[in-house]
Amino acid sequence: MSIDIDKLEALAQAATPGPWSMAEDGSPVVNAGGRAAHLIGPPGSDEEAAANTQFIAATDPDAILALIARLREAEAAAAERDALAAHVEQITRAPATHEILEEIHRRAGKEWSGDFIVTINRDEYEAFEAEQEALLSTTPATSLARRDVVKGAGLLTLLIDKAEGRGDNHWTLKELKMVRDELRRQAEQADTAKEDA
Repeated sequence: MSIDIDKLEALAQAATPGPWSMAEDGSPVVNAGGRAAHLIGPPGSDEEAAANTQFIAATDPDAILALIARLREAEAAAAERDALAAHVEQITRAPATHEILEEIHRRAGKEWSGDFIVTINRDEYEAFEAEQEALLSTTPATSLARRDVVKGAGLLTLLIDKAEGRGDNHWTLKELKMVRDELRRQAEQADTAKEDA
């Protein structure tokens, strides 16, 4: 069964405002907006008429509009969840980024007691940079996506700080700073978009 939610909403908005209730004497009549309205159910079937009347009284316009609002909220949450899933998949499928992060974690595990250097050749960095461009081309849709962006910017900041502490001044340091700054801008943009929504 297909439900036209927009049509149902329009009908509920056009109906006599509630609350609706069953007649006090138990007759199959619905009081809508202080007026008795409509005989409900087939005459001679008191139980069915009473059940129909109670059901119709319970489904006054306010109840229908509240259900429609909940449905739309659930649909919006599902769309946000799907956008997040797509964002996470996009991040996890970025092979150059994954390889760089794996190398950092591997080195950190072996050499945790001291500093370590991760060497990235130009081809690896260009692949990483291209992936980051693709990942940054869309604004993260959720606070979880924002968290991922902030986490990435934090990792880049650690690498930049270590490189600056050693006095490194390679071309990659400048580019890492640019990527970090773009990640931070994306996080701020996600905050602004969420506040506007």
